[in-house]
Amino acid sequence: MPTVQIEVRSPNQLTVFQPPEHLYWTTILVLCILAGFAVFSQIKSRGWHRLPPILFVVLFGGVVFAVNFPALARSWRLDFSRSSNAVKSTEYWFGKPKLERTMRLDDAASAVVQVGFRGGKRLVLVTKSDKEFVPFNSDYTDVRGLDEARDAINQFLGAHPEN
Repeated sequence: MPTVQIEVRSPNQLTVFQPPEHLYWTTILVLCILAGFAVFSQIKSRGWHRLPPILFVVLFGGVVFAVNFPALARSWRLDFSRSSNAVKSTEYWFGKPKLERTMRLDDAASAVVQVGFRGGKRLVLVTKSDKEFVPFNSDYTDVRGLDEARDAINQFLGAHPEN
């Protein structure tokens, strides 16, 4: 699983980055390819009528990979800038910006990590008017580093939330 990283930390700028899940899904892809070669060699030597059960493993792995492929391509960057008085959340697909949302830095009160009922977490910015700004994926996830990102954001904002 990817880890949220603090890329830039200075008095005037903070950048938080969640990389794509390349390693995790690339491993699954490699295993599917290896299993595919095994199935192909079995088909070649025994014929289509005697397919081994591993074919179902390969098909299931291929479906899992296809359904979760966006995780390979998607990453997020959250930039805090005092000079532009902005918080910018950018979602990237294959390294290219796809979705960008901004809010005024003056409106940001603090950052919290919300925990879902199944233990997943998500990073949320709370505005001074008690509204939520979800900079990354709105889904709860098991990505690591959210607590550290929250602490870095709160330090940058000068916030001292209770949680």
